[in-house]
Amino acid sequence: MELSELEQHQLVKFASDACHSRNHSVSVDLGKAEFELVENGIQFYHSQFKLDSKHADYRYLVAKILLRDEKWTLLVAHRDQYEMFEGWHTHPSIERLGNQLHPLFEEVEQDPQGLIW
Repeated sequence: MELSELEQHQLVKFASDACHSRNHSVSVDLGKAEFELVENGIQFYHSQFKLDSKHADYRYLVAKILLRDEKWTLLVAHRDQYEMFEGWHTHPSIERLGNQLHPLFEEVEQDPQGLIW
């Protein structure tokens, strides 16, 4: 399902605010939060930079907020002990978080369970 312009604008605004807040409160050496708009939602990246560079040394997907079956959902990347991507899992608190965008973005930003960043 393709997103409307209004939904896209709302996603970019929420993601920009969440990443800005996260980057402001986390040391640069721990990485930077970034996002990218995709067809049916937004995906978040953890980017690691060398101290003397403006380009990411490496970047990997950590979470997605997607519209599925007319409901918003938060997916978290699952990685093995070697940090190799294994697949996507629905965030375990999705029932508590509900279908509204604001709580989903707050969960990504704050990551109280340490599942994303």
